[in-house]
Amino acid sequence: MAAKPSAKLPAIQFYTGDWFKDPGVRSVSLAARGLWIDMLCLMSEATPRGFLSVNENPISNKQLARIVGSSEDEVGILVTELELAGVFSRRNTVIYSRRIVRDEAKRQIDRKNGKKGGSPLLKYGGGPTITGGLTPPEDEVAHEDEETRTGGGAEGDRKFRAAAFPKKKKTGAALALENVESAVSDANSKAK
Repeated sequence: MAAKPSAKLPAIQFYTGDWFKDPGVRSVSLAARGLWIDMLCLMSEATPRGFLSVNENPISNKQLARIVGSSEDEVGILVTELELAGVFSRRNTVIYSRRIVRDEAKRQIDRKNGKKGGSPLLKYGGGPTITGGLTPPEDEVAHEDEETRTGGGAEGDRKFRAAAFPKKKKTGAALALENVESAVSDANSKAK
């Protein structure tokens, strides 16, 4: 479970809809929900992110009680209540938030893709243009011509594809075949 230390993020994503709609969270006591939100905050700061740990060691009920300012007995009861309701999962003995772990994995993938240049549609243009709203009014779509939609008609579309998806450089037999085909084509056009 050793992972590269996560950079501290300034905030956590909190999905209010999930909080209010999750039957596990809604079925536990107010005290258990209060403990859970504190645990979520701790897990968002932990390394690896999403796991209830300090220096990659699981936080015990005794430590958690100290952190949240409660008794070890009360924290033990509340953690059991949360676990029985399926609010969290465990990997070995470490409590973790499925949502935070999933979001962190997605964040890492997005970060890696961003370093590669991100989406070709955004990088080279040609993607959808949003001007003030997510969906343009019907009358705008009906009067839009091909050239405006693709950002330059067929030529703009070709340029976009060439920039977004460059062809691999041919080597060996593929290059030799291309050279022969090109020579044959040149000879045929000169003969006419």
